[in-house]
Amino acid sequence: MGIKAIKAVEPEANHGILEVDLSEWAGEGAIVRFRQPKAADIFPDGTALKALQIAYPEMNHGMLVNLSIIARCYVAEADDPGEIAPIRALADLSRSNRFAFFHLYEAFVDKFLVTNIVAEVDEAKNA
Repeated sequence: MGIKAIKAVEPEANHGILEVDLSEWAGEGAIVRFRQPKAADIFPDGTALKALQIAYPEMNHGMLVNLSIIARCYVAEADDPGEIAPIRALADLSRSNRFAFFHLYEAFVDKFLVTNIVAEVDEAKNA
């Protein structure tokens, strides 16, 4: 079946835009938005990751990869400062307020990256 099999694959469900409310830390109306990741978003640029690892040595590689995915899915606002990359804003937030950072991080991961492991184990049985 070849190419026909690829073409026959149903599209993934669209999970829409994630809105994360940071009002608790940044004041009323502090909302950031993220789109659903695409396959290309999940494979970050190694050169960029190396530069980030130098700038943020406390972060391990896995954390930088996740930050890169989240940053690539950030939906820019009209009033965003162009000189600040979303990944640096996220990494800086992880340094300055871990509670706000993990609130945002967990919301993204829960909506877009985590599957229900318990359900998958139950479905797989002993396979």
